[in-house]
Amino acid sequence: MKRKVVILPLDGYRDAAALYAALDELLAAPGLGDQLAYVKLNDGVHNDDAGGPAIVREIRLNLASGGFKAGIFLDLKINDVSATMENVLKKYVECPPDILTVTSLVSVEGIIKLRRLLPDTKLALLSMLTDIPAAECAARFGMKPEVKIYNDYMNISAVYKEKAEIPGEPFEMVVCSPHELPFLKKNLPASCEFIVPGIRDQWMTKKDEHQKRITGVKKALDMGATYVVMGAQMTRGNPEKGISPAESRKFTEGEINAAKANVVVPGDPLATLKFCGGYYKSPFSEEAGRYVGPLVAYAGTYESGNGPKNYVGFEYFNFSRAESQPAARSYFAKLISEEIKKANLSCDVVIGAPMGGILLAGAIGKALNCRTIFAEKKVTALGIPADGIKEQSRQIIDRHEIFSGDNVVIVEDVCNNFSTTQKLKELIEEQGARVSGIVCAFNRSGKTEWNGLPVLSALYIPTEQFEQNDPQVFHLVEQGNIIWKPKVEWKKLLEAMEEE
Repeated sequence: MKRKVVILPLDGYRDAAALYAALDELLAAPGLGDQLAYVKLNDGVHNDDAGGPAIVREIRLNLASGGFKAGIFLDLKINDVSATMENVLKKYVECPPDILTVTSLVSVEGIIKLRRLLPDTKLALLSMLTDIPAAECAARFGMKPEVKIYNDYMNISAVYKEKAEIPGEPFEMVVCSPHELPFLKKNLPASCEFIVPGIRDQWMTKKDEHQKRITGVKKALDMGATYVVMGAQMTRGNPEKGISPAESRKFTEGEINAAKANVVVPGDPLATLKFCGGYYKSPFSEEAGRYVGPLVAYAGTYESGNGPKNYVGFEYFNFSRAESQPAARSYFAKLISEEIKKANLSCDVVIGAPMGGILLAGAIGKALNCRTIFAEKKVTALGIPADGIKEQSRQIIDRHEIFSGDNVVIVEDVCNNFSTTQKLKELIEEQGARVSGIVCAFNRSGKTEWNGLPVLSALYIPTEQFEQNDPQVFHLVEQGNIIWKPKVEWKKLLEAMEEE
């Protein structure tokens, strides 16, 4: 499964009627709808036969009636004083766009007004137009394009956080060319999304480009683009090279699918896990009014008359599917590293809990530039699935050293019962070190603190778990409709969701 990344610009039509007709024709074209994330409007909202709000409303209806889940990107490049800007945007309150571009010239007061006026619209910072060459940017602004964009974002953010009562960043998104991506991805918050015009694959390149900083779609995605703006490549192809629109879309689809970074959804860790194929939720029968399984067994245990038994549940976060992908692993590590910095956790060393925390700890250690070690798991008793018991194990620290006085952050993939955490904490303290916090990709425990220690995560997502004799799950346990080793039998769980 790949996320949709294409933003389709609808520019240059003589009137609204022509724009609607062109969109209907495009949506009927094979392959376009499978890649379409947003429709972008710029000059298309300035027509004699229909105003901007009416056009936004009509296009949204057309998309919905055709079964397309694409959003609307209003590329107005807002750059006016706050009162005038507010008067313009009030007209869109009843039909708000999903994305709106705002230039770095707008005051923070204006951005706050925008937030209140259009609370569900993502704001995209436009700091540097992509038709300005890097040399011109340096001559006019005294810095490279990526530095100007970074400075504008961070300076606006600092003032915004002082003045705004609304939490978070002033912008969810940034518009930039592909060439600024590596620097911006590294230095802006992990939640920031990137809209990237200037996409020209080899079969589309031409002599006189109006955009000066361009690259292909695969390279842009691998460098960190969240969405790519493509017009001619999706709608016209390249007749001069004998490439039809359908062929160009097919080539583009191949490039998108080949992109290694096309699983990351900035600002949405759960969606990222889903795109990595790492999330399971039991199918639910509306007719029966209950989940129909399979259940999944969790690592945590409770005492029963027959000894310890594992908790079970309807959801499973298989982080192994994300940690194996470099882009996803780096994304989660950056999110978690930002949380560590915000909490001012002392961190001399990060330790990966076996096995799920090992690769994640390595990525976090790299992001924080600190020592990285991991614990190992030694099996002490085999599981007995027929009795509802998984295998038992203990942890050891054999390969690396922990020094007395170290401040240690424990890294897990998913936090829930903290049984692994407790054992690891004891091992660390035996070495004379101190645990300063616990971090994870997904915290399903319902706790943000454990034994006086902060529990930080990329996503806090409390999830129910049940004893095996609970009435909500007993029918599935009795049927044997339970997966004891979810990662080993992951294919069965994904198939169960597809059959829903």
